[in-house]
Amino acid sequence: MNVACLAFVLANELGVSAGIGYLTSPDLKGSAFALGARWRAAEHIALGFDAGYGVIGKIPDVQDRWWLMPSVALVMPSGSTALDVGAGLGLGATSGYRSWSEYVAGPFNPVWALQLVPTFRVHLQATRKLTKRLDGFLRLDLASLLLRGNSIGSRVGIPDPAVADTRWLDLLIGIQFRAL
Repeated sequence: MNVACLAFVLANELGVSAGIGYLTSPDLKGSAFALGARWRAAEHIALGFDAGYGVIGKIPDVQDRWWLMPSVALVMPSGSTALDVGAGLGLGATSGYRSWSEYVAGPFNPVWALQLVPTFRVHLQATRKLTKRLDGFLRLDLASLLLRGNSIGSRVGIPDPAVADTRWLDLLIGIQFRAL
């Protein structure tokens, strides 16, 4: 395979994406957005990376979540649709604030924070081709900070976090632009 052909194949299978959606953790609800890239490395394998951010809470408490997540997925194509089942290991963060006004006034000054902590995620994504270069997707993610057995990251103000402080589920809807 020559270099021009290889470049064409790589470009056809590389996409950038953006999504918005619902974010939840036990007793907390909110919204999130994510930006990402996905490379279809083979017919049934995709490699991805996304960065996301979300805010969740219940009155009066507010928490935020963010993640940097490389992932790999098994791709099951069927015509103009595909189903991905995947997992990733990256870095994530959760932070807690006493109120919405406290979050707005000092978004980088939480009461407690778990930052740059190893994070594991599994995902299920359905993708449908909308045009030659544009896809629509719906993705369900389940993620958890991995706090036990390591000291990676910053852990301030919350010695024994609850499940609601370390795990989340998000449902994203979005678009992916595939390069030529």
